[in-house]
Amino acid sequence: MKTNHLMVKIYLITFSSLLVCLFFACQKQEVNAANKKNSAEHGKTEVIDLEQKMVFRTQEELNQWAEVPDKKLGDGVKIVQFEEGIQKIPAKSFFNLPIYEVFLPSSVTEIEDYAFYGCEKLESVHWQKGLKHIGWYSFKKTGIRELLLPDGVTEVGYEAFAEMSNLVQVYLPDSIEKISSTFSNCPKLESIHLSNSIKILHAGTLENAIELNELIIPASVQIIDVDVAADSGVRRIVFQGSPQLICRLNIKKYPNLGQLVFCSAPPAQDTDMMKEIEDGGLGIYGSNQCSLFYLNSFATEWAPNGEPEWNGFPLIGIDSLDELPPLE
Repeated sequence: MKTNHLMVKIYLITFSSLLVCLFFACQKQEVNAANKKNSAEHGKTEVIDLEQKMVFRTQEELNQWAEVPDKKLGDGVKIVQFEEGIQKIPAKSFFNLPIYEVFLPSSVTEIEDYAFYGCEKLESVHWQKGLKHIGWYSFKKTGIRELLLPDGVTEVGYEAFAEMSNLVQVYLPDSIEKISSTFSNCPKLESIHLSNSIKILHAGTLENAIELNELIIPASVQIIDVDVAADSGVRRIVFQGSPQLICRLNIKKYPNLGQLVFCSAPPAQDTDMMKEIEDGGLGIYGSNQCSLFYLNSFATEWAPNGEPEWNGFPLIGIDSLDELPPLE
């Protein structure tokens, strides 16, 4: 008898557990159905409640979403994911929306202007190698901390990553050929690796990067407005090559600059190239605030007669960069 009673209890407990599981399964289906209905009214996306994710499966869905005025994310949605086949992120698609993370597919080749502008909570973007073009202001005022763009990107638009209060580190692949005021007003930026394919550096690209101590300019750069990092914390600028034109070096805009370093011959200062720089004065002129270091292998170009200075900069010859004084 005791055995029979025990078996009955076991059956009752098992049956009750099955009923509870069935109840919650029904509830989950109702929630997901409601989410799908809600998202269908805002661009035919799919919101996966438990993952707090908005998924765009086709370009048409994304285009419809981009056209919705006063867009709002579903409750709890923090992640946006784009499926393979989507080729571009339309302008202002997520303007000022509180998203935290973005997953891009390799099929995306272009991110249009203002696409993620003002997404202050956006901390992580999962880049893929298909991307070619990043539009104007596309990530301005976002919360990204480390930016490592994938190889294949060729152009980054005006102020695409400007005014990013959390940005600390930047890596630009050698495929990038053009940037313009791209990282202005990023006060926490500490290091940046510039592309070895960039030919022109414009004023304001690193303006107000007060935590940036050293700026290394690749040999590929032919034209540079040295005020590229005005009002920053830069203490040393290293020219790996010899630009054909340097414009408007205003020492007063570099209060901490103590070292200019050239790894080759003096810049050519080709006046015919001035047309590439808007309203710029030709010249690079110094003061006793800043010393100019050159490699002794180029001593005959820098100081053929033992000159103590060049355009107002005290000259110091060194055998290698290892001899540079430490940054204070």
